[in-house]
Amino acid sequence: MKAEAEVNTTSAMELSREGLLGAPQGAPDAGLPSTGPRMGGPHLRRPHPTEGKAWSSPAAVAPVTLIAKNFCYAIRTRRDLSGSLRSLCCSSLCCSSSSSSSKSAPLQLEEGELSGPHGGLSTAQSSGRQCSSNSSSSSSSNTGLNVILKDINLCVRPGSMLVIMGPSGSGKTTLLNALAGRSKASSRVLISGTLVYRGAPAGSPLSSFSTYIMQKDILPSYVTVWEYLSYFAALKLPGVSRQEREQRMKEVLQSMNLYHCRDTRIGGSERKGLSGGEMKRVALAVELLNNPSLIFLDEPTSGLDAALAFDTMRLLLRLARTGGRTVVCTVHQPRSQLFAMFDELMLLHRGQIVFQGPATQCSSYFARLGLRCPPRFNPADFLLDLLTVRSEPQEEQQQSTGGPVGEQLLTLPSCSSQHPKQQQEQQQHAAQQQQQQRREAEMEEELAEGGIMGPLEHRPLGREESAAHILMEAADTEEAQGPQLSHFESHMVRVTVTQEEVDRLPAFYQASPLCAAVAARIDQELQQPKDKQVYKGLQQRLQAHRAFLSRWVTEFLVIMRMTAVNFVRNPLVTIVQLLLNTLLGFIVGAIFWKVPESGPLEIAARNMLGCIFFLATHIVFAPLDCLSLFAEDRELFNRDTANGTYTPFAYFMAKSLASMPFQHLPLTAVLVISYWMSGMSADFVRFVLYLVIAQLSIFASTSFLFFAASISPRLSVAQSFSPVVLVVILLVCGFYIREQDIPSWIRWLKYISFIHYPYLCFTANEFNNNPTWEGLPPEFLSVSGGLSDTRLGPNLAILAAIAFVLRAMAFIGLKYCNRRIGLEC
Repeated sequence: MKAEAEVNTTSAMELSREGLLGAPQGAPDAGLPSTGPRMGGPHLRRPHPTEGKAWSSPAAVAPVTLIAKNFCYAIRTRRDLSGSLRSLCCSSLCCSSSSSSSKSAPLQLEEGELSGPHGGLSTAQSSGRQCSSNSSSSSSSNTGLNVILKDINLCVRPGSMLVIMGPSGSGKTTLLNALAGRSKASSRVLISGTLVYRGAPAGSPLSSFSTYIMQKDILPSYVTVWEYLSYFAALKLPGVSRQEREQRMKEVLQSMNLYHCRDTRIGGSERKGLSGGEMKRVALAVELLNNPSLIFLDEPTSGLDAALAFDTMRLLLRLARTGGRTVVCTVHQPRSQLFAMFDELMLLHRGQIVFQGPATQCSSYFARLGLRCPPRFNPADFLLDLLTVRSEPQEEQQQSTGGPVGEQLLTLPSCSSQHPKQQQEQQQHAAQQQQQQRREAEMEEELAEGGIMGPLEHRPLGREESAAHILMEAADTEEAQGPQLSHFESHMVRVTVTQEEVDRLPAFYQASPLCAAVAARIDQELQQPKDKQVYKGLQQRLQAHRAFLSRWVTEFLVIMRMTAVNFVRNPLVTIVQLLLNTLLGFIVGAIFWKVPESGPLEIAARNMLGCIFFLATHIVFAPLDCLSLFAEDRELFNRDTANGTYTPFAYFMAKSLASMPFQHLPLTAVLVISYWMSGMSADFVRFVLYLVIAQLSIFASTSFLFFAASISPRLSVAQSFSPVVLVVILLVCGFYIREQDIPSWIRWLKYISFIHYPYLCFTANEFNNNPTWEGLPPEFLSVSGGLSDTRLGPNLAILAAIAFVLRAMAFIGLKYCNRRIGLEC
């Protein structure tokens, strides 16, 4: 194996200045060693019009090599583990690519536990932590551990794309989340091994040079593509002028083929906008604004038709090749054309690797194990069938002859009866297979010597096709030979294996040269002298070292603008609420028309207390739609904060303030109309105090609803328990039943009730020192209204304190509760 040339920081900085798609035409690929002139012919891609346009970025892309060594991931399924638990450290190393020495002190690593009474996963002793390979299965009923990933080793270099495949439940998304720093060790989640991001700038958090694009596209409906990118450009490119940001946005949109729909609203279920493929590209374009070095994608082709899936994978390959990026993605079941585009392939089964290497060598690898893919059969379908245990009728299964490993691991479809013509066809097929094996052997030799496409570390970045043309030619050959291979019954072509047979595949891989090559590549990377900066990448996501105040202000203003635009362009809910509350105000005013003049003083006062209590109750129950403000955007919030786009505090403050006018205005309308129509005090000071009490009461009620939404995993949960809590605090206010008659075990809720204090403050503002009610007996408010303390100032202060405490609790719930929703782990 040829020694790999080291990627230096200077080349990486120059690479990023060439724009999104790399160097201009004719220029050598920056950041990687040159391998001579590029291959010509029909496989050369057509340069995009935006290539070669210079753009100076403050956060230049730096080629990063992703390394995982002996990585293991397990979940404790029992709380009462028997035996002693040994601690093990989990670290994530982020190494500097700069030649200058780094003075940054390593951060203290946290510890987790991962062992059992029978050994299980051993304690890690150094940065090269290893997981014990003694475990015989992926789960143990004795230790109470479910091992999701075991002994994962990989090395993905800049300019390449690693595709992770496997059947459902094989651990693809778990591995992707771990590589992206999304998985945290805890009392239940146990992690060991080493993650290294070699070449990353020293002192930078993982989110500053990487991005994670999830399977589900979560985009706002009422903003245009250009507006959405402009918001994130301001967040991801702080300190860059507006002209430079717009130029960057234009380059990204043109590279994604989205520039023609830049003024189109994204749309959603209620309003048609972009297509599914366009929404997928918008989500990718947003993450490419700051030129990340590492791109993680979870099933980027999910939900797309064949043509869009092909275009998406071709785009990802081009981003890796021409931008010097490291791309890691998971794909469930690609079609043959997509499989032909894969660069590096990893196959997982029950959290263990069964193959890792160039996709062009996958078929030949399994063929040497006696598992030859049938002709005209999608290799991806063959591999998934191979790793999926199925139970079929016994009469439909016939074992094929054993291969080089001497085992019958594959069940092929039955052949038709043997007659001379079919025997001749089978002989021709055997000769063609031998010829194909010779071609594969020659191809492997040329690959090892740097021929055809060259080794991965020396492959030019401008090359987009990867292994596509090799596998396409093989597919065309098989298609031409199709009539001669028709003895395979098409309706019965299916690979079936037993569980015991599949479980032996990881052992075969561990003993293969492919595994040794990966281990040698990892050791070569780790032995290179580089300045190191240790991070708790798996324990917590580090926040960027930046000017907090200026960055926070930018985030606050951008998110506030996004929220306001969404409210303005979706005015139906606000308009309906305003009209209904205005109508309700007139209805309440008509019912309580001129209350002081409605009869005897005490009867009128009692009627006024009823009006005040209704208004205080309406303030709390009316804004229940506020539950959707944070509950519906939970997935979007979790995704953006995990990618480091903005901080939770900036998001919370911006959403709270931007939505406040739309929440307070409808309720203020019913309160003002009812105030004047019911005949409350005409004194201007009392009216101003009435408005202050009203705004604090609305603020308190919405704060509670925000809190309920932030701690609820789903909107339906918040909608279920919030009204129950409101009814309970309504009953203990003292209006329906006297305070002394309320059971003592629940009476205390009155003093933290955000219905009781608005009712009390409204009453004190109206009755205290008001000449209209001078004739009332002193005990009237305590007897008829259930109010023992009618001081306005102290109770108004308590109401304000309750409101702000509830708002702070809502922020805490948003920041710390339900943080895994939408992250698909």
